Amino acid sequence: MSARPPSGDHFPELDGVRGVAILLVLLLHHLGGVRLGPLGTPFRAGWMGVDLFFVLSGLLITRILLRQRGRPGYFRSFYARRALRIWPLYTLVLAFALLGAWRIPGLSYEMPAPQSAAYALYVQNLVYPGSYGPWPLKVTWSLAIEEQFYVAWPLLVALLPERWLRRFLWGVVAAMPVVRWAALAAGASPLLVYMHTGCRLDGLAAGGLLALALAQPGPGPGRFLSRARWGALLVPAACALVWSPLMGGDALIQRPEAVAGAELLAAGGVYTLLSLGFGGVVAMVVGGGGVPAARALFSGRALRWLGTRSYGLYLYHGITIHLDQALLRPWLRDHLGGRMAANAAGLALAVGGLLALAELSFRFFEQPLLSLKSRFQPGPAAAESLRAGAGPAYDRAPS
Repeated sequence: MSARPPSGDHFPELDGVRGVAILLVLLLHHLGGVRLGPLGTPFRAGWMGVDLFFVLSGLLITRILLRQRGRPGYFRSFYARRALRIWPLYTLVLAFALLGAWRIPGLSYEMPAPQSAAYALYVQNLVYPGSYGPWPLKVTWSLAIEEQFYVAWPLLVALLPERWLRRFLWGVVAAMPVVRWAALAAGASPLLVYMHTGCRLDGLAAGGLLALALAQPGPGPGRFLSRARWGALLVPAACALVWSPLMGGDALIQRPEAVAGAELLAAGGVYTLLSLGFGGVVAMVVGGGGVPAARALFSGRALRWLGTRSYGLYLYHGITIHLDQALLRPWLRDHLGGRMAANAAGLALAVGGLLALAELSFRFFEQPLLSLKSRFQPGPAAAESLRAGAGPAYDRAPS
């Protein structure tokens, strides 16, 4: 999750969009094997929620950086606030994986020191590409991508004028399918491409383009965002591609072996369609007052609750779902005497426990740490005042 902009400049509906993203991921991992007649297993496409997270991160992080660049303490403020948001909860999960989880009977695994270091440094998806790793940490590959983005992007935003940032981001969007096609043609597996940072920058770039549009003065942003809304039509196009025989209902992205021909084209292009499509969806919320129906859709209390707790839900569910499937459900089958009843009870207990854990974590662990962000505000925008001809006076308005 990203820090909220000041009141009056916050889009509460984006919490709802984030809620949709985490809901897609939870449906994938909890119901991905459920068949719904002619629809097959539609929940398997819930991995798209990660692509929506990337777009939101690109938008919110770029927006924060654009507002703060040129101010004293720009880097210190950004990295300290990101660390307060990301590191404590991740460290808690990592400590569980390193110190406790491997000792659970029947669920043990080995965690060599180099692998532990890779996870601690958020480079697991680069050092061990195409491998999800031990079960408590399987979902953290996407967090590694975002952390690597946080390291590099503030420097580029600080150095490049907005017109060059815009060109750079459009270049990234255009280059990503080519990079993926080249990697797949060279023998990389779809799973490796799915998890590698160098192949998954389209969503972050699409979000950054939306942030740059919002930062523009005058009527330009409204025109850009109004056009960008049409990109939402690419989401159903991407879904059609995912459920087509070319991708086999998304199974293609999980393949550890190389692909060729039409499958290669599908695996290389679907993420760009999703990135631009989800960018269009977000533009319907943030652009020019937004589309009323879209804003109403993402304003629901349940979606916003999920969105504000999405970080905990994302990290914890990789643990709770595995404990449910490996330990709880076998125990329930022995005591309830039926597979269907045990699966239903296990699902209910796992989801209920996850929601409770996320709520407790948010209230008593995450929020107290997030309150420390106020100690790391950037300095006043003296450079902006000087450029505007305001003399040496400092802008004392809070950021």
